[in-house]
Amino acid sequence: METTDEYRLSHTAVGKGASYQESFEKYPYRRLMWTWEKKQIKEIITYRFKKEKDILDFACGTGRILLELANISENVTGIDVSESMLDIARKRVPNTEIINADITHINPFEEKKQFQIIVSFRFFLNAQPTLRKEVLSALTPMLEDDGVLIFNNHGNSSHLGLFLQITVMKVKKILRPKKKYFVPKKLSRKQIDELLECEGLKIVETYHRNVWPIMSEKREKDVSKFETLENWFSKRKFFERLSRNVIYVCKKKS
Repeated sequence: METTDEYRLSHTAVGKGASYQESFEKYPYRRLMWTWEKKQIKEIITYRFKKEKDILDFACGTGRILLELANISENVTGIDVSESMLDIARKRVPNTEIINADITHINPFEEKKQFQIIVSFRFFLNAQPTLRKEVLSALTPMLEDDGVLIFNNHGNSSHLGLFLQITVMKVKKILRPKKKYFVPKKLSRKQIDELLECEGLKIVETYHRNVWPIMSEKREKDVSKFETLENWFSKRKFFERLSRNVIYVCKKKS
């Protein structure tokens, strides 16, 4: 049975913010993924919006994305349900408006104009299906008619490395059923299209990365030797379906 509070609770635990932030410093794979994400975020936003930009970072967590957005625009707001995460975000981005709230329960922006840009990274994959729908239903009215929603899927279901990782974990669970194993989540393009369709949104651009079939994001060995290949893969649309991390730029349908 699906628990609607599962993802919310997992990120509100004491110390969660520190451990989450540390993972992007500790693991080379995550560090490289983040380097690429920063570059793409900046290019997407500065290309589409030449003037001052009003940006909302939903599920901003420890401020990883928020810090980059604050370098792009002065009008940036971060929001998250986890005070543990936001404690770190406020220290990293001290001059930015940061709100602790659950938008599926209350809209803290009711009297505020809509945002030109809404960004959400590492949320939709991890959230359970009902929460994804609730959040997107809440975010869509906050988006200007000509604005964009930018989010990522770091668990693309057709990535070979992710498929192998999930298979190995499932076999381990069969062999040792009493032991707990983490089985990573996956999300397909079809599921994303269906989710967006329900809210009258459409994908207008995509960017992809991490084709090489590395099984775990938390791999501690150096993965920079694959970067030349990854650069080549990321410039060719065909390899999007095989990439672990895909960024989607979405707009409201006319």
